[in-house]
Amino acid sequence: MNKSVVADVYGGLGNQLFQYAMARNLADRLGGELYLDLSWFGISGEELVSANVTPRKFQLNFFETRFRNLTDEVRRRYSDYFGLYRKLLGRMGVPQKVTRFYEKKLFEFQKLPNTKKSEILLVGGYWQNLGYIDEDISVLRRDLKLKREYRGPVDLLLKDDSAKNALGIHIRKGDYVSNREVGQIHGICSEEYFINALRVFEKAKDIKTIHIFSDDPEFVPDFLRNRRERIVKVSSFGLSDVQEFELMRNFPNLILSNSSYSWWAGFANENPVAKVVAPVPWFDAYPVESTRLIPSYWTRVAKNA
Repeated sequence: MNKSVVADVYGGLGNQLFQYAMARNLADRLGGELYLDLSWFGISGEELVSANVTPRKFQLNFFETRFRNLTDEVRRRYSDYFGLYRKLLGRMGVPQKVTRFYEKKLFEFQKLPNTKKSEILLVGGYWQNLGYIDEDISVLRRDLKLKREYRGPVDLLLKDDSAKNALGIHIRKGDYVSNREVGQIHGICSEEYFINALRVFEKAKDIKTIHIFSDDPEFVPDFLRNRRERIVKVSSFGLSDVQEFELMRNFPNLILSNSSYSWWAGFANENPVAKVVAPVPWFDAYPVESTRLIPSYWTRVAKNA
């Protein structure tokens, strides 16, 4: 019996990608449809800000992702199984047609519950653990390819042969800086981290240009001034967020911030031998083992050296 997977989606693009990857992997394994519940994106910006949450836009539809929007019909199929009615069915020994699988602890891998008798699997969480992602990364690379109608400016930039000797640096600021609570959870990559990460490439690569990817368009950090490489602000290309992401994930050399956005640019990179440097620890507030989130083939550099 094919099963439908219904996944809650919320947050910025990086979070959306983790949620999609986990749910898509499940749906493929179970041989069923994937439905995304996008109700979070219908919450007003004022409500989110009042709850100290940064408003975001749904962006997975710009990629070759495979999903359906959750319909009222599918929602009705599982809504009756909640509350008193669901408990009553359980007491009567009626097989449960809906299984709920929600993340209990951040970054911890949870074993999927028994879904043998279920028709619908509801999932919700951040799912930031390598164990939830299909080991066949080629499937995700295909799904996360930007749709043709949005690729034009990116393809033009990628035709430049100098990209082979280019390094991309992602500098995450945004609510890490403007929102104290968010900043305390994630932490900000120190200048020393980026300097040490650059040394990794100085030893092994002939880098000609350094491209800055940042949510602060005009920002050029002091450690990049007066360098021999040509410095390029990607913001000057006039790309959208998803186009910048597509460009970043085509860079053969990357220095990441502790951001799920740049994590995916490294993980779903189109270059099989891409060299990626990532900060550790990933979060200041959670002592996460790097092996749960950072692939073994990435180079790890201390975030607060």
